[in-house]
Amino acid sequence: MDPDQFVDIATIANFNQVKRLTNDINLVTLVLKESSNVQVDLQGKKVRPNHARSTVILREIPNNTSKEEIEVSMTILFRSDTNILFKPIHHCLESF
Repeated sequence: MDPDQFVDIATIANFNQVKRLTNDINLVTLVLKESSNVQVDLQGKKVRPNHARSTVILREIPNNTSKEEIEVSMTILFRSDTNILFKPIHHCLESF
């Protein structure tokens, strides 16, 4: 993945599940161009998700807060289904 979140379509075409469907990279590219979930670059060589990627840092959350509670809170906050990737930080940084 490059800094703009693009991945070579050849990489996608090389996935086993895609190869089971077709070996035609032009067909893979055409299908990706038709999808509303991804964006193909102008050269037709790379693809990226069609959504903004955000990082949210949650502070002062009690240690006993469950992942489910956080997911519910984030869904309410963003008013949609959110794809949440949790990366717990097990240490604290000292305040200035």
